[in-house]
Amino acid sequence: MTRLLCRGLLVGALLSSASIGFAAWPSGYSFFGDVKTSWHRNNYWPQPFAAADRQTVPQNLQVFANAGWERQCLLGDQHFDNNQKLSTTGQMKVRYILTQTPPQYRTVFVERNASEALTKTRVDAVQTAVAGMVTDGPLPEVVVSNMPSEGWSAEYVDAVNRKLYASMPVPRLPESTSGESDSGSGQ
Repeated sequence: MTRLLCRGLLVGALLSSASIGFAAWPSGYSFFGDVKTSWHRNNYWPQPFAAADRQTVPQNLQVFANAGWERQCLLGDQHFDNNQKLSTTGQMKVRYILTQTPPQYRTVFVERNASEALTKTRVDAVQTAVAGMVTDGPLPEVVVSNMPSEGWSAEYVDAVNRKLYASMPVPRLPESTSGESDSGSGQ
């Protein structure tokens, strides 16, 4: 009797759970329709997502282009003299930025220094130089940048090149011995 009762409870539990499961399915559900939909999703897989991927590429490229223009228009330590005024190199770089870069990228970036007062002094020097070089239209923006300036002063590069040239040996062909030149002639 207990066996029969246990079996009855088990069958009742299974039937009640199956009815709950079937009740949760949407009306008009077809197992084979679901298989067909899954097959199409698997076989058309990259196409539904390709448009979203293609839309992200120009955005990423624009981020890289903006960073490249920031590096190109960046003034660092080598562009300022000891008085924190623009050196000749710095003035030439500012003139290049104002005349050669596309208008949407004509922003002069100044490398952030350890001292905020020094950074502000450099920004003021650049703004003064820009105001003196621009004769018409709005003044380009001068912005402090966290990007490090890569480069060296012209004096440093000149000193390295002079030492390189001074250490180069005199170009000479090695002297040949008489035995080496006769060995290749053959009989």
